[in-house]
Amino acid sequence: MEILSSRLTALEKPVERHAPPGPPVVQVQASDPEEQQHSQGASCQAVPMPSTGSRAGAVRVLICGHSIVFWARKRAASSSFGTQLQLGSLATVHWVARRGMLWDQLLPAFYEFVHAHAPPHIIVIHLGENDLGQRTTLSLRLQACSDILHISQCFRGMVILWSDLLPRRVWRYASNVKKIELARKKVNSYVRRAVLRHGGGVISHPGISYDVPQLFRSDGVHLSVFGNDVFLRDLQQGLRKFLSVWGGGAKR
Repeated sequence: MEILSSRLTALEKPVERHAPPGPPVVQVQASDPEEQQHSQGASCQAVPMPSTGSRAGAVRVLICGHSIVFWARKRAASSSFGTQLQLGSLATVHWVARRGMLWDQLLPAFYEFVHAHAPPHIIVIHLGENDLGQRTTLSLRLQACSDILHISQCFRGMVILWSDLLPRRVWRYASNVKKIELARKKVNSYVRRAVLRHGGGVISHPGISYDVPQLFRSDGVHLSVFGNDVFLRDLQQGLRKFLSVWGGGAKR
């Protein structure tokens, strides 16, 4: 929590108005052996994070992911959650959701948002289920770790929250459900550690289980209205928890 607090505090520092021309290039340094293997030669432009100031809702939250996020936003818009997840006094919530989205599309979607708006102070990533069964677990977790490292290094002070991969009743690209469930748990475990190592946090979904059919639509992949409400509650509570360390005014 102290690491998270220091990262959030860094966001409140005012942006230097007279920076030298062109942001410095940051060479991505990986401390984990697998990160080193996957991120050799990677570099990016260091982007200063804007100040949150004292304005209510100045903390920008970006929730990014595939169809789970797409349908969650749809449900939020027609429910008491609202697209701001009842966090309006604490933050402004933005959504970037693409149906069928794969992990390869994360950074392009993220940079598209940054160029159109501004870097978020907090990014919630829910992505990866669609990749399971289409690529090896090792390649998925290596890319996930590499992209998390990239965001952490290039946008210093940004908080990354990992939303755990969800179980499914039907996996379209796998014949062995037990094997892919094991892969899902392995990816969650590895990415959790990577996010925490870089000062982020985890939003878990203990109330969503494949053996509760009421949580899913008939396709066994997407969440039902009930399932979406459970997912949205997890996002809301997880964000409230991390926003509470932003400052005294954000605590409830």
